[in-house]
Amino acid sequence: FSLSSNRLTIARAGLYKITYNATLELNNGSNRAEGFAGIVQETSGGTVSLVDGSEGRGYHRFVHSTRPSSQTYAASVIVNVAANSIYDLRFGMIKQSLAEQKLRTIPTGTSFLVEAIT
Repeated sequence: FSLSSNRLTIARAGLYKITYNATLELNNGSNRAEGFAGIVQETSGGTVSLVDGSEGRGYHRFVHSTRPSSQTYAASVIVNVAANSIYDLRFGMIKQSLAEQKLRTIPTGTSFLVEAIT
Protein backbone atom coordinates (compact mmCIF):
# COMPACT_ATOMS: atom_id res chain seq x y z
CA PHE A 1 0.00 0.00 0.00
CA SER A 2 1.04 3.59 -0.49
CA LEU A 3 -0.83 6.74 0.49
CA SER A 4 -0.40 10.04 -1.32
CA SER A 5 -2.72 13.07 -1.53
CA ASN A 6 -5.42 11.14 0.36
CA ARG A 7 -5.42 8.41 -2.30
CA LEU A 8 -4.50 4.80 -1.59
CA THR A 9 -2.60 2.76 -4.18
CA ILE A 10 -2.74 -1.03 -3.86
CA ALA A 11 0.24 -2.53 -5.69
CA ARG A 12 -0.65 -6.23 -5.43
CA ALA A 13 -3.69 -7.74 -7.15
CA GLY A 14 -6.08 -9.78 -5.03
CA LEU A 15 -9.24 -9.72 -2.92
CA TYR A 16 -9.45 -6.91 -0.36
CA LYS A 17 -12.04 -5.85 2.18
CA ILE A 18 -12.43 -2.07 2.18
CA THR A 19 -14.41 -0.43 4.99
CA TYR A 20 -15.12 3.25 5.46
CA ASN A 21 -17.05 5.41 7.85
CA ALA A 22 -17.55 9.12 7.08
CA THR A 23 -19.46 11.64 9.17
CA LEU A 24 -20.36 14.74 7.16
CA GLU A 25 -22.15 17.96 8.02
CA LEU A 26 -23.06 21.27 6.40
CA ASN A 27 -20.78 24.04 7.61
CA ASN A 28 -22.67 27.31 7.15
CA GLY A 29 -25.88 29.25 6.77
CA SER A 30 -29.44 28.14 7.26
CA ASN A 31 -29.91 25.60 4.52
CA ARG A 32 -30.28 21.99 3.44
CA ALA A 33 -28.84 19.55 0.91
CA GLU A 34 -28.66 15.89 -0.01
CA GLY A 35 -25.23 14.37 0.55
CA PHE A 36 -23.50 11.24 -0.64
CA ALA A 37 -20.24 9.38 -0.03
CA GLY A 38 -18.57 6.37 -1.59
CA ILE A 39 -15.35 4.59 -2.49
CA VAL A 40 -13.98 5.41 -5.95
CA GLN A 41 -11.56 3.15 -7.85
CA GLU A 42 -9.12 4.31 -10.52
CA THR A 43 -7.34 1.56 -12.45
CA SER A 44 -3.80 1.88 -13.80
CA GLY A 45 -5.41 2.50 -17.20
CA GLY A 46 -7.16 5.62 -15.86
CA THR A 47 -10.75 4.32 -15.66
CA VAL A 48 -12.63 5.79 -12.66
CA SER A 49 -15.69 4.09 -11.16
CA LEU A 50 -17.72 3.92 -7.98
CA VAL A 51 -17.16 0.66 -6.09
CA ASP A 52 -20.46 -1.28 -6.11
CA GLY A 53 -22.19 -1.28 -2.73
CA SER A 54 -20.08 1.53 -1.27
CA GLU A 55 -22.35 4.54 -1.81
CA GLY A 56 -24.34 6.11 1.02
CA ARG A 57 -26.86 8.98 0.74
CA GLY A 58 -28.40 11.26 3.34
CA TYR A 59 -30.18 14.54 4.05
CA HIS A 60 -28.45 17.48 5.76
CA ARG A 61 -30.18 20.41 7.41
CA PHE A 62 -28.43 23.37 9.01
CA VAL A 63 -30.50 25.88 10.97
CA HIS A 64 -28.55 28.95 12.05
CA SER A 65 -29.81 28.78 15.66
CA THR A 66 -29.08 25.06 16.22
CA ARG A 67 -26.22 22.63 15.77
CA PRO A 68 -25.62 21.33 12.23
CA SER A 69 -27.14 17.98 11.41
CA SER A 70 -24.57 15.39 10.54
CA GLN A 71 -25.02 12.15 8.66
CA THR A 72 -22.80 9.11 8.91
CA TYR A 73 -22.14 7.05 5.81
CA ALA A 74 -20.54 3.63 6.03
CA ALA A 75 -19.90 0.56 3.91
CA SER A 76 -17.81 -2.57 3.92
CA VAL A 77 -17.18 -4.19 0.52
CA ILE A 78 -15.06 -7.00 -0.91
CA VAL A 79 -13.20 -5.82 -4.00
CA ASN A 80 -11.22 -7.82 -6.58
CA VAL A 81 -8.33 -5.35 -6.96
CA ALA A 82 -6.16 -5.12 -10.07
CA ALA A 83 -2.47 -4.35 -9.48
CA ASN A 84 -1.70 -0.64 -8.96
CA SER A 85 -5.33 0.41 -8.56
CA ILE A 86 -6.01 3.66 -6.72
CA TYR A 87 -8.84 4.10 -4.19
CA ASP A 88 -10.18 7.11 -2.40
CA LEU A 89 -13.23 8.19 -0.48
CA ARG A 90 -15.23 10.91 -2.21
CA PHE A 91 -18.25 12.82 -1.04
CA GLY A 92 -20.44 15.58 -2.37
CA MET A 93 -23.92 17.02 -2.42
CA ILE A 94 -26.84 17.77 -4.67
CA LYS A 95 -30.03 19.83 -4.36
CA GLN A 96 -28.32 22.37 -2.14
CA SER A 97 -30.41 25.37 -1.09
CA LEU A 98 -27.45 27.82 -1.09
CA ALA A 99 -24.66 27.78 -3.67
CA GLU A 100 -21.89 28.60 -1.17
CA GLN A 101 -22.62 25.82 1.30
CA LYS A 102 -20.14 22.97 1.68
CA LEU A 103 -19.98 19.57 3.35
CA ARG A 104 -17.13 18.87 5.76
CA THR A 105 -15.91 15.71 7.40
CA ILE A 106 -15.88 15.29 11.17
CA PRO A 107 -12.45 13.75 11.96
CA THR A 108 -13.66 11.68 14.93
CA GLY A 109 -16.30 10.05 12.74
CA THR A 110 -14.22 9.30 9.65
CA SER A 111 -12.09 6.21 8.96
CA PHE A 112 -10.82 4.12 6.03
CA LEU A 113 -9.63 0.51 6.53
CA VAL A 114 -8.24 -1.92 3.95
CA GLU A 115 -7.62 -5.62 4.72
CA ALA A 116 -5.97 -8.12 2.34
CA ILE A 117 -7.99 -11.34 2.01
CA THR A 118 -5.84 -13.13 -0.58
